Amino acid sequence: MGSILDAKVLPQQIAEMLRLTGALGIIQQEHVVVAVGVSPDMRISVDTFDPNRSRSRAQLGLGRSVGMLHTDPDESVSSAALANGADEVAGGLSRVLFAQLAM
Repeated sequence: MGSILDAKVLPQQIAEMLRLTGALGIIQQEHVVVAVGVSPDMRISVDTFDPNRSRSRAQLGLGRSVGMLHTDPDESVSSAALANGADEVAGGLSRVLFAQLAM
């Protein structure tokens, strides 16, 4: 059935992943460059995600097959800023992905 990209939820999901990455302390470098991507092998629908709505009702024809969507690495941030700046970084990354879908 593919994936649903929700303009409200995606930035929150990216921010949570950035905060988790920072909290785990798995990055050894002082500065990192953050980017995100969506696989071209997936069917993508832009919609509102509702965990209470059954996915079995989705129609396969509604999705859009796209090439690789990704953000280009832009600027580095300190690894400590992964937690503090997660919302701001995630919002920007999400906007870039949705702008690519609109093309």
